[in-house]
Amino acid sequence: MMTVVAPVDVSCAVEVFLATALLHKEQPGRPGFMVQEIVRRAGSECITGRLRRGVAVHASLHCVANKAPNDAKHCMLFATGKSTRRLLLPGDAVHPSRTGKMFPEPEEVPERYLALLSWAKNRYQEALEMTGNRSQDLKSMIPPPEYVPPERRPLSPPPVRSVPDRGQLTPPPTNDDRGGEMAPFPHFPQTEEGEGYSIPRVPLDGRRTSASGDWLGEILKLRLAGLHLADGTDPDEQVRQLREGWD
Repeated sequence: MMTVVAPVDVSCAVEVFLATALLHKEQPGRPGFMVQEIVRRAGSECITGRLRRGVAVHASLHCVANKAPNDAKHCMLFATGKSTRRLLLPGDAVHPSRTGKMFPEPEEVPERYLALLSWAKNRYQEALEMTGNRSQDLKSMIPPPEYVPPERRPLSPPPVRSVPDRGQLTPPPTNDDRGGEMAPFPHFPQTEEGEGYSIPRVPLDGRRTSASGDWLGEILKLRLAGLHLADGTDPDEQVRQLREGWD
């Protein structure tokens, strides 16, 4: 094959771009290419008359838009994997430190590759228009923000009941809080007065009353009843004397 030396000084970045563009044009069905494929294509094209060592470094790092730059900051290629590359397309992530060019300038490219440069730019533009149309189509399918289909409307949340702080809880009423409210003895059966006995009722304030008056006071009076009959006699002696006549 006859080697044609370019009349212009072609950089390694431009050589990598042209080799990758040639692969895309020759194999349109492939989404990307191995780094070594790009290097071999640059070597077979032999744009500068020889394959330079910097071509592999540019294909692996210096021209890759989504890799942190080391020296050069070109944005010509996109890494689809650890060792796969393709030309940059609209929407591809670009490292924030990458500020270099996406396409070579026409004066940087040998004349016989200007048509290839135009093809690569048209390819990018078509992808950009397709991406824009697709975005418009997707937007037309999205309902307005204020509209929510009935079946997707969330149920109203139940009301939130606030739980009072433990220090704010009111203690249950005590006996003293109820004043003179009457409460029956729970262990006494309640009967009508005159059919057995009347049930004494005890107020929660401590006072004891019944239907017939101060019954407790009457009972306390009985403990001194008959004291005058003993006349100073010892109770045990009195019982012994009474038992003497039983035999």
